[in-house]
Amino acid sequence: MQKTQYITSVVILLIFWLISCHKIETYPDTPQIEYKEFSKNDSSIVFSFIDGDGDLGFDQGDSLIGDSVLKHNLFITLYNKVDTNFQKVLFDIPLFYIIPNVVPQGQNKTLKGEIKFTFNSIKPFEYDTFKFEFYIVDNALHKSNKEITPPLTFN
Repeated sequence: MQKTQYITSVVILLIFWLISCHKIETYPDTPQIEYKEFSKNDSSIVFSFIDGDGDLGFDQGDSLIGDSVLKHNLFITLYNKVDTNFQKVLFDIPLFYIIPNVVPQGQNKTLKGEIKFTFNSIKPFEYDTFKFEFYIVDNALHKSNKEITPPLTFN
Protein backbone atom coordinates (compact mmCIF):
# COMPACT_ATOMS: atom_id res chain seq x y z
CA MET A 1 0.00 0.00 0.00
CA GLN A 2 2.77 2.45 0.90
CA LYS A 3 4.58 1.63 -2.34
CA THR A 4 1.44 2.48 -4.36
CA GLN A 5 1.02 5.81 -2.52
CA TYR A 6 4.70 6.58 -3.12
CA ILE A 7 4.41 5.86 -6.88
CA THR A 8 1.17 7.87 -7.09
CA SER A 9 2.84 10.82 -5.32
CA VAL A 10 5.84 10.67 -7.66
CA VAL A 11 3.58 10.54 -10.74
CA ILE A 12 1.52 13.51 -9.48
CA LEU A 13 4.69 15.51 -8.76
CA LEU A 14 6.04 14.61 -12.19
CA ILE A 15 2.80 15.79 -13.85
CA PHE A 16 2.92 19.10 -11.95
CA TRP A 17 6.57 19.55 -12.86
CA LEU A 18 5.87 18.93 -16.55
CA ILE A 19 2.90 21.30 -16.55
CA SER A 20 4.87 24.06 -14.82
CA CYS A 21 7.78 23.95 -17.26
CA HIS A 22 7.69 26.54 -20.03
CA LYS A 23 8.17 25.35 -23.50
CA ILE A 24 10.97 27.39 -25.03
CA GLU A 25 9.68 29.10 -28.13
CA THR A 26 11.93 28.67 -31.11
CA TYR A 27 12.34 31.16 -33.91
CA PRO A 28 14.33 31.07 -37.15
CA ASP A 29 17.99 32.10 -37.04
CA THR A 30 17.21 34.74 -39.66
CA PRO A 31 16.08 37.95 -37.93
CA GLN A 32 12.51 39.15 -38.36
CA ILE A 33 11.55 42.82 -38.08
CA GLU A 34 8.28 44.72 -37.98
CA TYR A 35 7.78 48.48 -38.33
CA LYS A 36 6.00 50.04 -35.35
CA GLU A 37 6.06 53.84 -35.63
CA PHE A 38 7.79 57.01 -36.71
CA SER A 39 8.04 59.88 -34.23
CA LYS A 40 7.96 63.37 -35.68
CA ASN A 41 9.12 64.84 -32.36
CA ASP A 42 12.63 63.41 -32.56
CA SER A 43 12.74 62.00 -36.12
CA SER A 44 12.98 58.43 -34.88
CA ILE A 45 11.76 55.12 -36.17
CA VAL A 46 10.73 52.22 -33.92
CA PHE A 47 10.64 48.59 -34.99
CA SER A 48 10.44 45.24 -33.24
CA PHE A 49 12.79 42.35 -33.92
CA ILE A 50 13.22 38.65 -33.20
CA ASP A 51 16.51 36.84 -33.76
CA GLY A 52 16.29 33.11 -33.05
CA ASP A 53 19.98 32.50 -32.41
CA GLY A 54 20.57 35.81 -30.60
CA ASP A 55 23.61 36.91 -32.60
CA LEU A 56 22.50 40.43 -33.37
CA GLY A 57 24.72 43.42 -32.65
CA PHE A 58 28.36 44.37 -32.48
CA ASP A 59 30.48 45.02 -29.42
CA GLN A 60 31.91 48.50 -29.22
CA GLY A 61 35.18 48.47 -31.10
CA ASP A 62 34.20 45.62 -33.43
CA SER A 63 35.21 46.49 -36.96
CA LEU A 64 35.22 43.56 -39.26
CA ILE A 65 37.21 44.15 -42.41
CA GLY A 66 35.51 44.11 -45.79
CA ASP A 67 32.05 44.83 -47.10
CA SER A 68 29.82 47.28 -45.23
CA VAL A 69 27.54 44.32 -44.44
CA LEU A 70 30.27 43.14 -42.07
CA LYS A 71 30.75 46.57 -40.48
CA HIS A 72 27.09 47.55 -40.07
CA ASN A 73 23.88 45.74 -39.26
CA LEU A 74 21.09 48.28 -39.81
CA PHE A 75 20.49 49.45 -43.38
CA ILE A 76 18.05 52.23 -44.19
CA THR A 77 16.93 53.74 -47.47
CA LEU A 78 15.02 57.02 -47.64
CA TYR A 79 12.50 57.62 -50.41
CA ASN A 80 11.10 61.05 -51.31
CA LYS A 81 7.72 61.41 -53.01
CA VAL A 82 8.02 63.23 -56.32
CA ASP A 83 4.67 63.76 -58.02
CA THR A 84 3.02 60.34 -57.56
CA ASN A 85 6.13 58.15 -57.23
CA PHE A 86 8.69 57.59 -54.52
CA GLN A 87 12.32 58.06 -55.55
CA LYS A 88 15.35 56.82 -53.66
CA VAL A 89 17.28 59.66 -52.02
CA LEU A 90 21.01 59.31 -52.64
CA PHE A 91 23.46 60.48 -50.00
CA ASP A 92 27.23 60.92 -50.05
CA ILE A 93 27.39 58.53 -47.10
CA PRO A 94 25.01 55.52 -47.08
CA LEU A 95 22.51 55.13 -44.26
CA PHE A 96 24.24 52.16 -42.61
CA TYR A 97 24.30 51.94 -38.83
CA ILE A 98 25.43 49.69 -35.98
CA ILE A 99 23.11 47.99 -33.52
CA PRO A 100 25.04 47.38 -30.28
CA ASN A 101 25.51 43.85 -29.00
CA VAL A 102 23.01 42.45 -26.52
CA VAL A 103 23.86 39.07 -25.02
CA PRO A 104 20.84 36.84 -24.33
CA GLN A 105 20.63 35.50 -20.78
CA GLY A 106 19.78 31.91 -19.86
CA GLN A 107 19.35 28.86 -22.04
CA ASN A 108 17.04 30.48 -24.58
CA LYS A 109 19.27 32.52 -26.92
CA THR A 110 16.38 34.15 -28.76
CA LEU A 111 16.54 37.94 -28.78
CA LYS A 112 13.24 39.83 -28.90
CA GLY A 113 12.72 43.51 -28.45
CA GLU A 114 12.24 46.93 -29.95
CA ILE A 115 14.79 49.26 -31.46
CA LYS A 116 14.33 53.01 -31.57
CA PHE A 117 16.62 54.68 -34.06
CA THR A 118 16.90 58.48 -34.15
CA PHE A 119 18.06 60.12 -37.36
CA ASN A 120 20.86 62.53 -36.50
CA SER A 121 22.68 62.55 -39.83
CA ILE A 122 19.69 63.23 -42.08
CA LYS A 123 16.65 65.39 -41.79
CA PRO A 124 13.71 63.63 -43.43
CA PHE A 125 11.56 66.66 -42.70
CA GLU A 126 13.29 68.36 -45.65
CA TYR A 127 10.85 66.35 -47.77
CA ASP A 128 7.09 66.85 -47.94
CA THR A 129 6.27 63.14 -48.09
CA PHE A 130 8.79 60.38 -47.56
CA LYS A 131 9.12 56.77 -46.45
CA PHE A 132 11.86 54.47 -45.19
CA GLU A 133 12.82 50.96 -46.20
CA PHE A 134 15.05 49.11 -43.76
CA TYR A 135 16.43 45.74 -42.75
CA ILE A 136 18.96 44.26 -40.33
CA VAL A 137 21.72 41.66 -40.67
CA ASP A 138 22.92 39.44 -37.82
CA ASN A 139 26.50 38.30 -37.17
CA ALA A 140 26.01 35.13 -39.25
CA LEU A 141 25.02 37.44 -42.15
CA HIS A 142 21.37 36.37 -42.04
CA LYS A 143 19.45 39.22 -43.66
CA SER A 144 16.05 40.03 -42.17
CA ASN A 145 12.91 40.79 -44.11
CA LYS A 146 12.65 44.35 -45.43
CA GLU A 147 10.10 46.67 -43.88
CA ILE A 148 8.73 49.82 -45.47
CA THR A 149 7.04 52.58 -43.54
CA PRO A 150 3.79 54.02 -44.79
CA PRO A 151 4.12 57.43 -46.45
CA LEU A 152 5.16 59.92 -43.77
CA THR A 153 4.84 63.69 -43.57
CA PHE A 154 5.53 66.45 -41.07
CA ASN A 155 2.44 68.48 -42.02
